[in-house]
Amino acid sequence: MNNDLFDVLGMKTVETKETKKEVKKDTVVSKSTNDAEEKSSSKKYVYPFKIHFGGETRDVDHIFTEGAEYTESEIKEAMLNHQFYEFSGEVSFDYRDKDNVLIPIFKHHKKG
Repeated sequence: MNNDLFDVLGMKTVETKETKKEVKKDTVVSKSTNDAEEKSSSKKYVYPFKIHFGGETRDVDHIFTEGAEYTESEIKEAMLNHQFYEFSGEVSFDYRDKDNVLIPIFKHHKKG
């Protein structure tokens, strides 16, 4: 077809090895990250905080710097780098202000 017609319709021609495809110019490409993950990574926590999971409070003094701010995604990466493999999946955090404790909540996948 004529490229002028595609301009009028708000479309562009995309050529591939197999065939030409018509794609709308206004098509929105979805992001690979979801909004909940972006929201959770925007929360910041100032160390020293305690991390409690698996029924005990973990010693993380060697991982974090006192007085530094960390987002949830930075905490997750730091914990993974120090062989806390529980943080390899999807993790959200609950913060208990009164006790200054950060509680990771791990998403469990159900089988079947």
